[in-house]
Amino acid sequence: MTDSVRLDAAAIATAVRSRRTSAEIVVSAALEAIERRNPALNCFTAVLRDRALEAAVSVDDRLSAGGDPGPLAGVPFGVKNLFDVRGLPTLAGSKINRDLAPARADAVLVRRLEAAGAVLVGTQHMDEYAYGFTTENSHYGPGRNPHDLARVAGGSSGGSAAAVAAGLVPLSLASDTNGSIRVPSSFCGIFGLKPTYGRLPRTASFQFVHDLDHLGPFARTVTDLALCYDALQGHDPGDPMCARRPIELVLPRLDEPLDGLRVSVLDGWFRDTAGAQALDAVATVARALQAGPDTTLANAAQARAAAFCITAASGADLHMENLKKRQADFDPAQYRRLYPAHQLHRPSRRGRSGAWKRGPADRRTDHRAALAGTTGATRRRPSGADRRRRRTDRGGPMTLTATLAVNDPEVVAEVTAMFRRYEQALMDNDTDALTGMFWKSPDTLRYGVGEILYGYDAIASFRANRQGGAPKRSLGKTCITTFGRDYGIANTEFQRVNTDRLGRQSQTWVRFPEGWRIVAAHVSLQGDAS
Repeated sequence: MTDSVRLDAAAIATAVRSRRTSAEIVVSAALEAIERRNPALNCFTAVLRDRALEAAVSVDDRLSAGGDPGPLAGVPFGVKNLFDVRGLPTLAGSKINRDLAPARADAVLVRRLEAAGAVLVGTQHMDEYAYGFTTENSHYGPGRNPHDLARVAGGSSGGSAAAVAAGLVPLSLASDTNGSIRVPSSFCGIFGLKPTYGRLPRTASFQFVHDLDHLGPFARTVTDLALCYDALQGHDPGDPMCARRPIELVLPRLDEPLDGLRVSVLDGWFRDTAGAQALDAVATVARALQAGPDTTLANAAQARAAAFCITAASGADLHMENLKKRQADFDPAQYRRLYPAHQLHRPSRRGRSGAWKRGPADRRTDHRAALAGTTGATRRRPSGADRRRRRTDRGGPMTLTATLAVNDPEVVAEVTAMFRRYEQALMDNDTDALTGMFWKSPDTLRYGVGEILYGYDAIASFRANRQGGAPKRSLGKTCITTFGRDYGIANTEFQRVNTDRLGRQSQTWVRFPEGWRIVAAHVSLQGDAS
């Protein structure tokens, strides 16, 4: 069975348990496939050859002795590198975490799969600190989609999904906060499960946003997904949010009739923001499932905005000290996302009551006073130098009590108008107007090849003396991706006129007493190193 690793997990386990092949043969084939294909795909960041072969031999020995190694006997699997794996630092896609001491024990879900007979073969690539949707990581390179190496695998669990789609392993474990299982599974054409919050313990995994983090599996078949999920279930006291409820096996229920199941397609915000190919794919599935009338989910845009606010604020709070002291060690894209949010009011861990509290929409109040250095909010610092104490397996539930209103239509309109003013000033080469739109502070962030190579002052001087204005360009759709009452992040794609060069830019705007100002900006063109 030289191609046994490309079988699904259920078939591998059946073959191993029936002695038609051995776990050692299956795992050796997986390791060979990873060695051969991973350089192009960049799915794995660490391969555990010795450990995997030892575990495979143990499965075979148990079978030889008449024992039952479990329902996943000999099945190779990988894990996103935010799971603790004994002997390895828990990277979470970062450079900074290389300084952590190696984990002394495996994460709970890793141990549960191994108890079911599965064999861990390595840890997998991801966006830094799980904040991203593409698995393009400046520390470890871009992850590739096995169906087309010129395309991304999605994120932040892109390495885990790509490894399954490529047939390197039939199962992977990953995390999902704002789509990090669902997005890569759709990009790679496989199945992914984001379980109900609290159904699977997150013990000994590196957290991103405690109140939104989920752990779950990838697989190439629904049967494999159910087989894996059943092995993962059960309460664990190491995660205070893990539900205390009995295991509810789903594999035996896969063949039950679907009578009474109601299927519908979400319209409104979901349809309006989707592309044509995605809509066609949804329509195909909807027909196959005999979906009923479309359904509108109220306040979807508000929920999306709230998720981004919670994500940014909580993630920045978690990494606060390193954001201030180790800027150069962050992926630049992550730093741009986290640093502005680091300046927002902090989440509180004092209670469990839990809702975002909407304050009065008084536009005269500078709710971003922290940016101006006049905040009255108390910043809670980590209690000790060991960052591992801030992880899910140590910390309690996080409660967000910051005063912040989201999905304010006026904010979207105001940020859009400011962005248009910026674009017009850039096209007119109006350097005074451009300068006036930035927050006058040394903490203002400007990223781009020119600024990195020559410094902002040199670029400003060049613009001031440029003849004929800036190079003309056409804009793609501008998207205000994240916004609250007093801040917004605008992203757009552009193309230089009379060229094929595409670019992108992102700006973080904050409302100050004197008006909206840019506190962080990034621009890059295809082929740039920014």
